[in-house]
Amino acid sequence: MNNALRTVIELKDQAGYEDAFFINIVDQEVLKDIMFVHTSVGIIKKNIPYLCNGTHEIPKERFNELDYIMKMLDAFSQCTEGQVEGDTEESGAASFDMNTLKDKITKRQKIMRELYLVEYIVQILYFPFITKNFNLAKITQEDLITRVCKNAYELLKNAVGGYEINEMYASQWINFFFTQAMSTSDENDIFAQSTVEELLSDNTKLLNEQITPSIIKQFITLCKEQPKDKKLIKLLTALCSCYGEPVEHNQMHIVKFLLEDKDTRDKLMMPVRLRETAVEVRVEGTAYISLAMLPDFSKSRDDGRVYKYFKGLVDLAGNLCLGRNTTAFKELNSVFGFDTVF
Repeated sequence: MNNALRTVIELKDQAGYEDAFFINIVDQEVLKDIMFVHTSVGIIKKNIPYLCNGTHEIPKERFNELDYIMKMLDAFSQCTEGQVEGDTEESGAASFDMNTLKDKITKRQKIMRELYLVEYIVQILYFPFITKNFNLAKITQEDLITRVCKNAYELLKNAVGGYEINEMYASQWINFFFTQAMSTSDENDIFAQSTVEELLSDNTKLLNEQITPSIIKQFITLCKEQPKDKKLIKLLTALCSCYGEPVEHNQMHIVKFLLEDKDTRDKLMMPVRLRETAVEVRVEGTAYISLAMLPDFSKSRDDGRVYKYFKGLVDLAGNLCLGRNTTAFKELNSVFGFDTVF
């Protein structure tokens, strides 16, 4: 056995169907891109433990390094790195025509996916909170961890956005992104909501293949646990249509979990009724007020939050009925009374 010979790799001039993989020569520009992402991922990987070190804070030097490298990667993903580096000459996106720019961005996005950058972005967003080094509900806009997470979501959005393969790849964590979006407000905003909306926007394949009934059910359950907020309804609305066309199975699952379940419907919807000549809307419990008074009532009580939520519900209703969805129309008629509203 010690004298046995074994061929580990064989190089051929011509590729054949029996070959396990092919080696292609790339130009120096692509090689530079690969090396940049590879080095950057190493820096991110090195710094992730400092986000969950049990001290409830991030060492300033670690934050500075993460902040810089994620901003550099974000600019790299958009081909605008010259602007970050302070290059005063024509550089970055400005030096390419639109077709060339799109092709270059796609190639860089491919490199970022293949070198596992997306996974490390998710780790940045996951580990600080699952280890309880930070509490997502209690962070503020002044905290360093908030800035780190904002950079991470912004980088994620640009690393996958507009490139279907990357968007589908990142969608395996869509439930996690939804949960963080649901758990944040203006005070602790980390760009989770805007990233989810970007991923879902006009992405037919993702809406049809990755949004499962269990995700919709869990999302609506989370809505019940939160104060009424337009952003929650806006995320549900994004699941209903794509390019102006209905996503029927998502519509039906939202109808099932939101409208057909009485407890959920009573908790989340704001029914409308006609009293003599006035249209009234239910604001809480069994209390109704005039629809005309709702903006001022909400502004004085919750800075307009409930009024914006109500408008979001109306928008959601329209998207649920898109494509003449008779099931949605029937359920919504008992909530809004379309004859009254229209």
